[in-house]
Amino acid sequence: MPLILVKKCLFLGSTFLVINLCFSQQVSVAVDLSTKHQVAEVSLFNRKKFINLHATLTEQDWNGEEDKLAYMLQDLDVYLGRDNGSMKWYMNQAVEDKKRKGFVDPNYIISKGKYQREKIYGQKMSDRHHYDTHLDLVIGGQVHPFWFGERTKPYQGHLGWKIKGAKASGDFMGRFLKEFYRDIDQPVSKGQPRPKYIEILNEPLYELVTTGNHSPLEIFKFHNEAAKGIRANFKDVMIGGYTAAFPIFEENNFKRWHQRMKLFYDTSGDYMDFISVHLYDFNKHHFNNGKAFHGPINHKGSRVEATLDMMEHYSYLKFGQVKPFMISEYGGRDHSLEWKP
Repeated sequence: MPLILVKKCLFLGSTFLVINLCFSQQVSVAVDLSTKHQVAEVSLFNRKKFINLHATLTEQDWNGEEDKLAYMLQDLDVYLGRDNGSMKWYMNQAVEDKKRKGFVDPNYIISKGKYQREKIYGQKMSDRHHYDTHLDLVIGGQVHPFWFGERTKPYQGHLGWKIKGAKASGDFMGRFLKEFYRDIDQPVSKGQPRPKYIEILNEPLYELVTTGNHSPLEIFKFHNEAAKGIRANFKDVMIGGYTAAFPIFEENNFKRWHQRMKLFYDTSGDYMDFISVHLYDFNKHHFNNGKAFHGPINHKGSRVEATLDMMEHYSYLKFGQVKPFMISEYGGRDHSLEWKP
């Protein structure tokens, strides 16, 4: 669900939230159709930016469910926004470069990219090409297999090989962006449109720091080296991180802000085109056997404003400009239901 946001967009979203709240409380709302609501240059609700599904057209889940795909994209005007599985899957199947141990063989990426573009999407999924305009993707990497010390895990059950750190991961990501998607001037039959954004790792601090034994600084330095690897092979993409799972900046008297997000700006801000966060509301009655993580988590209204305001303010102090925000996961979750079919 990619959202490149500035604060003016949030005010617009907050307005709709208030209106929905009023309806639920049986409050009358008067609408004056002669009045145009505008914040800066924004006067229309941008569905492509705000109404997104964490999915893409090539996912197998759509097979046999084409009526639901049509309903989502055509009737409801939903856009497909995020793919965090394809890059991971192809990395796990990759062939090691004989000349550069720990790196993926470039010929593997070229051949598999061509097959994915022209055979899978170009031919087998030709019935989905008319939905191409509803793709606005951000792709992302995962801790497994891209983190230090990881081995590839081929689905055939073979041993795989050890990835040589951040540069090797970034090298693969850059080549993946270049080879697995079509150029803007190519016909739809030549593949999916190339993503505009890439998140290096998805929620790395939760697994590696909060429940692991690594430091935030290790993860942030990884982002820097991976970004170099991406740009060495493909430059026409916005790179972001660190994809924070729980940006609860006030925790422990704001030490969480200093030890995580502020440190990320200080360490990796020069390497990032955007800063990525996840803003979730967790149902405290259905999370972790009835106990909510960090207590009830609600990112809405003034809490969102405060979270992004801290990021915006420090970005301006640090760089003299506000780096864009990417809110790539957001909304409510019910862990007692989401695992079911």
